[in-house]
Amino acid sequence: MALYVLVTIAAVISVQTIGNVLVLALLITPAATARLLTDRLGLMMLLAQVLGAAAAVLGLYLSWTIDLAVGGTIVLVSTAIFLIAWVIAPRHGLLAVRFASRRVAVDNSPVGRSSEAVAGGRAVSQ
Repeated sequence: MALYVLVTIAAVISVQTIGNVLVLALLITPAATARLLTDRLGLMMLLAQVLGAAAAVLGLYLSWTIDLAVGGTIVLVSTAIFLIAWVIAPRHGLLAVRFASRRVAVDNSPVGRSSEAVAGGRAVSQ
């Protein structure tokens, strides 16, 4: 219950400061990134916090260095982290899904079977 109250307070204060879209991006993107990287809830909650803090620190540094808006830069960094995770995530990433589907296609093809021959549409051991 206390978590809901704290998230609500943070959202209300943030909306007044940086706007609706940035608040949604700041709340959703670290959690979505953590979901791509793990399936365990406890680790996902911890990882979302770490990713959000890392995006905030890196975004603050970049906004100060390049002289950009802080909120937008943090969201861009968080989105970049999400896109990287989306590509390389171990189970749900684009590369993992592509290689898994390719592996299944090779395993099911007649060419991929080294000790079996295909006769009459079915696999027969030699």
